[in-house]
Amino acid sequence: MRLLQIVIALCLVFQFSAVRADIIVLDDIERGEFISTGSNFDGTDFMVVGENAQFGISEYRSFLTFDLTGITGNIVSVQLDLQVDNYNETNGMNVSFYDFVLGNDAALGSSLVSIPVFQDLGSGNQYGQATINTPIGQTFSVMLNQFAINDVDAKRGSLFTIGIAADQLQGFGNANIRFDRDPSV
Repeated sequence: MRLLQIVIALCLVFQFSAVRADIIVLDDIERGEFISTGSNFDGTDFMVVGENAQFGISEYRSFLTFDLTGITGNIVSVQLDLQVDNYNETNGMNVSFYDFVLGNDAALGSSLVSIPVFQDLGSGNQYGQATINTPIGQTFSVMLNQFAINDVDAKRGSLFTIGIAADQLQGFGNANIRFDRDPSV
């Protein structure tokens, strides 16, 4: 499950002033992964983060794109939920979540080859960090920081992309984690 939960504070005026927070849950509209050579594995049902020696040692970074059309109100928090599909790391894995600033979020799902996109998915403003040792098939959640809240607010009415990269690479094998099909925020 890949979900993006956005909490929006809406000011409602009654006889007494009140603030109500609504939760909006969005499923991703696009996902995929880039490897360090710039190749894009789009259209897959899962995402790999880390390194994989299957085709030579390559680093994998993934992305999730969400459609923020129709989002209104003041955004007060953003939470990302991901389901763990598989591990090739026994001690858990540290991953970070990043902004995507290179431009056309909609083009990420095409078969473009781009080393700059690969680099952008693991650099820039860090939205959050997590040590993932969640059992396979279970969902974990990470609250994203003020950078994410500001970017979701700025991207209302358009697409919003999150990059996911491993924090530690060992350079010699299969230290990776695979996320399952349905993310949300």
